[in-house]
Amino acid sequence: PFTRMLKVLDGNEREGISPERVARTIVDAIEEDEPASLYAVGSNAPTVFALRRALPRTAVERVVGRLYGVRSSGTG
Repeated sequence: PFTRMLKVLDGNEREGISPERVARTIVDAIEEDEPASLYAVGSNAPTVFALRRALPRTAVERVVGRLYGVRSSGTG
């Protein structure tokens, strides 16, 4: 499982969002009159944010774990 997780993480880094996009989000946040407390940047970030609002923490951890090939220990 650890090796699979590393492969997925490496792939995400290779295909990740550009530093320019992250910087643009930061600048936009700074320039807001009333900035949000959190900003979702990246292909899966908005989905994860929505899941975190809608589901219990353990359910979100299971979903994310499946994406990375890591099984839940069943605790927490």
